[in-house]
This record gives sequence, C-alpha cells and structure tokens, in this order.
Amino acid sequence: MSIVTSLCSAARITVGAVEFRKFRSVSGGDRVYAIQSIIVHMANGPEVELRIHLDEGCAALAAGEAVVLPSPDEVAE
Repeated sequence: MSIVTSLCSAARITVGAVEFRKFRSVSGGDRVYAIQSIIVHMANGPEVELRIHLDEGCAALAAGEAVVLPSPDEVAE
C-alpha cells in the first residue's frame, strides 16, 4: 500500500544528516539503526517532519552515499 500526501505552500525544505542510534535488542545485545529527517517549513509557520529509518545500503538523501551502520560501540548512548 502506498501513502500519498500533499503539503501546500512549502517555503523551504531541510534535509537532516544521517543519525545513528543504539538500542538493546529483545534477543540480547546492542543494535544500531540509522534515521534521517526531512523538515518541510510551511509558508504559514508550522513545520512537518518526516523521519525515515534507513536500511544499511540505502542511499542517504541529498548526499547520495550508501548508509553503513557503525558497530554499537561506536554510537553514543
């Protein structure tokens, strides 16, 4: 199923850097995931933020570089 939405009167779009986060897996051990945000700044003031969880190997937005997950030890709490 696809999700299609429309945002009217976008004044500016900000693409955030890829951020790495660490979590404790239910099956044990630390795991890492990557997220990247797109913020649409609307002309009338509010912002709409979309956070995308990136799979390893996915091209990061704007940079076009493949995401490579660091080891859990390399990610701050």
